Amino acid sequence: MERLPEPDRALLLRLWPFEGGFSLAAADAVRPTETPVIESLSSLVTRSVVIADTTTSPTRYHLLETWRAYCRENDPDPKETVRVYEQWFRDRASGGGPTRAGGPHAP
Repeated sequence: MERLPEPDRALLLRLWPFEGGFSLAAADAVRPTETPVIESLSSLVTRSVVIADTTTSPTRYHLLETWRAYCRENDPDPKETVRVYEQWFRDRASGGGPTRAGGPHAP
């Protein structure tokens, strides 16, 4: 993981709570604000850390289970990661569209 560029590593550490996979919008909603989601997610797919399921529309992404476990155990701030994930989940459950944790999200 140390070989990943910092933006990719930051995004990867925010994805471990998604057990059933996630969409691009979900990754964007939980990413650290300085992380370019499309570039970082693409890099993680290229490195075979994240799998892109293009048989669904929109594309679903899945973090490999070994990476999920590693990230969960090595997350420097797991409480913040869970807080951001839970905020995203509450926003979706309440019928709100994808939002960035702490602010509106442009589509």
